[in-house]
Amino acid sequence: MSGVSLYIMFIRGGSFKNYSRGFFASIVLIVSVGLLFSAFIPLDASAQPIADDPNLNLEGFEEASGLSGEPLTLIIARIIRAFFGLLGIAAVGYFTYGGFVWMTAGGDVGKVDEAKKIMVNATIGLAIMLSSFAIASFIIRALVGATTGGVFDTSGAGGQIPPGFVGGAALGQSIEYVIPEPEATDVFRNTGILVQFKKHIVAETLLEDIDDSDPNNVVGDLNVNNVLIYKTDQGPNSALTSDSVHAVLSQVKLDSGVTSLLSMTLKDGALFGSPTEDTQYTVKIGVQIKALNDAQEEVPVFASLDGYSWNFTVGTKVDLDPPYITSLYPSVDSEDNFRNVNVLVQFNKSMMPTTILTGNNLTVTDGGAVIDGTWVVSNKARTAEFHTNEECGKSACGDVYYCFEPNITVDLAAHPGDVDEAAGAPKATVPYNGLVSLTGNSFDGNGDGVAQGPEVDISAADQCAQELAACVLEAGEDVDAQEVCEEDHASCQSDSDGSIDPRDTKRWSFGIGETIDVWSPYIEVVAPGLNQSSSVAVDQLVSARFDEVILPSSIGKARIDQPTNLAQWYIPFSENLDVNNQVVTKPDAVAHKSILLMSHADFLESTDDTIYSYKPAFTQGILDAQKNCFVPGHGPSHADTAGKELTDGCKYEGQDAASPYCCNGKKSADPKKCAADYQNLQPVQ
Repeated sequence: MSGVSLYIMFIRGGSFKNYSRGFFASIVLIVSVGLLFSAFIPLDASAQPIADDPNLNLEGFEEASGLSGEPLTLIIARIIRAFFGLLGIAAVGYFTYGGFVWMTAGGDVGKVDEAKKIMVNATIGLAIMLSSFAIASFIIRALVGATTGGVFDTSGAGGQIPPGFVGGAALGQSIEYVIPEPEATDVFRNTGILVQFKKHIVAETLLEDIDDSDPNNVVGDLNVNNVLIYKTDQGPNSALTSDSVHAVLSQVKLDSGVTSLLSMTLKDGALFGSPTEDTQYTVKIGVQIKALNDAQEEVPVFASLDGYSWNFTVGTKVDLDPPYITSLYPSVDSEDNFRNVNVLVQFNKSMMPTTILTGNNLTVTDGGAVIDGTWVVSNKARTAEFHTNEECGKSACGDVYYCFEPNITVDLAAHPGDVDEAAGAPKATVPYNGLVSLTGNSFDGNGDGVAQGPEVDISAADQCAQELAACVLEAGEDVDAQEVCEEDHASCQSDSDGSIDPRDTKRWSFGIGETIDVWSPYIEVVAPGLNQSSSVAVDQLVSARFDEVILPSSIGKARIDQPTNLAQWYIPFSENLDVNNQVVTKPDAVAHKSILLMSHADFLESTDDTIYSYKPAFTQGILDAQKNCFVPGHGPSHADTAGKELTDGCKYEGQDAASPYCCNGKKSADPKKCAADYQNLQPVQ
């Protein structure tokens, strides 16, 4: 409509010579139709421009054909801008012509009126010309907002922002992961809900009736003004009340600052969902949440965005399996470990963070003396990390090493929570007094599949009675054997001092040597493969296998660079591998390597018209278990880096099979050479 109106207004304006008016009106019509066309072009706000896809050699095509590889929409925009420039020139000419008629009227009232009409009509035409752009922009915004639920950024600096997305890597600059994951299905009814923030959250914005006697684990009822949990089909008005949700905000101290973990569970043994049908839930974290910045000032977590929300579906089952340890690093009874090693205790499922960060549920000692250090929860709450508080140097990238004393034996213990006798194993008693899963099950330290609770002292009498009962059972109806049992029982009562039944308390040790590790890790293989452009399943995990065990708390530095204007979630996690590159599933197995994986929303499928290109990135911030950075020893080379200079100065020409690694700014065939080059950075002992 705006284009037609603009054309008619100029046709009807003044007494401009017919050919001039026709020329001017033709320009206006072309521009207006262009604007109208641009307003109604089907916009795919998440499409990656084909020219940006590394699988296409458009540069070579451009050189051979002499044609441009620019997207059509960009070419149209440039044409429209050029026409607007011509319209401006024409408008000035129109005003000049009106002035000329006026100046040469010689007192002729008719010519003066004609000049006035020319200038008035020129003003009206110019106003409509400018307003047509605003109208077209409004239509674009309205259409995109109505069809995507987001906001379209026409500045060229941003893109589509779907509801709840908070920008940046993973789930954003504010949240690293949530449990259950977005779009998760068959979630256990006794699940807890966990949110790992990347910032130091102000407790009062999440909790009510706060108990802050432990500043690192603030307890309270959920602030339902800022956090809503509700059945999706019933809407926010059906959200759980504050007195039905128990919440704990745990403050986790990292080298980069304080992060916060919010864990939420239903009170009084209540369960989510139904025993007969699946139930979808929505969790909504509102914009009123505040965080502390470096100056200890309270600032909004989500800036101007509408908070964060996600959905998951609860199935009909309850989790009745206790959590257990799948991998220990350093390995059990290993000797001569690096002084700057970090202890990694990996579980088979997400754990309740407070049971790792509170009390003495995980202990680290040297000859009975407690070693000063810090526990950290990472890896979707499946890993507990311990590093000492003794600084002993810095890595090649400037990360601080924390060391054990040399030539010691480190003893560790993991303590389960008491089992709720009334509810039955493996459910742990509340409040928790030991390691417990996010589903509320007590830790199975001996890995027998049964939760028995922590170790207990057995008196001499009880121990002898147990031995007598076992002996008689074995003797059966043999009278002589029964008499021997009675004799042994008598001597047992005189000799025994009692014992300890370990039940599910797990203990292990490892040795520390004298060396500090300064070798950088490197990547052995990635999946999907380098520059792979087909046969990638929409739900295929993105992965990178490192040559050594990596630090799970650093994997949040991995990311997936996604198609322009697309903001799909992804969550990194890691598994430890044995010497055969198989996932370690038993705590007594030796972990040699790690694989970093990223779960994600389903990839978009490319079509003949639209290419969606995803580019995983593994950055310097990823560390090995001794806190050595991935750069300067990374690889393999990527084909899409041809001709581009990376952050460390390496350049690659396609996939450089001869020298696939980058070491200190130079291409290399040997990733270990890079570490050797950095030996001169060995920290002061």
